[in-house]
Amino acid sequence: GPVQLYVKGLGRPGDAVVIAHVDGFPVGAAWYRLFKAGKPGYGFVDEKTPELAIAVVPSARGKGVGGALVEALLYDHIQGALDRAFATLPPADVATQLVHVAETLYGAYDTRADLSRALLAGTLWASGPDRPLAAQLRTFESWVTARLADATASGEIPPVSPQLAFVGFFSAYFALLVGGLRGEIPAGARRPLLEALLRRILGLPARPGSEGSP
Repeated sequence: GPVQLYVKGLGRPGDAVVIAHVDGFPVGAAWYRLFKAGKPGYGFVDEKTPELAIAVVPSARGKGVGGALVEALLYDHIQGALDRAFATLPPADVATQLVHVAETLYGAYDTRADLSRALLAGTLWASGPDRPLAAQLRTFESWVTARLADATASGEIPPVSPQLAFVGFFSAYFALLVGGLRGEIPAGARRPLLEALLRRILGLPARPGSEGSP
């Protein structure tokens, strides 16, 4: 039947699935799957856009299970991008490293743009301190502030409050993320814009020929 198209051979490259449990019993699942143009699913857009499916048992509906499942899917996807970003940090200055991490995350959000837009418009705003995305943000903030503190202590950047600098960096990063997902900022423009803004926040000179340089 139609459902087999989405579950047969689950676990192939491009698949992701999460399962919700209550008192040890499964009550719902969410998963996404990529399809080829020659063998599309029922909601096919293109080969880079996954099709998302959610199922929740009747007794658990209306209790936020579906939203939590979608949030968990995005969490797993973005965590993979964070891990890759940290593992591939260039041996460069702090501004370049932070932009590298941000650009890796932009790519991850773009790959799952429909899912990302849904989360940024809904469940991300409702995240409490125990929600997966809130914990992920704390990890991200801890790494950035520690890197900024090291850069300040070593004289790599002028004296700055790591917490305030993080707020400035994250505000710029997030504004460009949302603008990109809404199609208002070309993907290729985000990196130079973010780097120019970040260098101003950190009191560093603009790169010659870059956005915002003399």
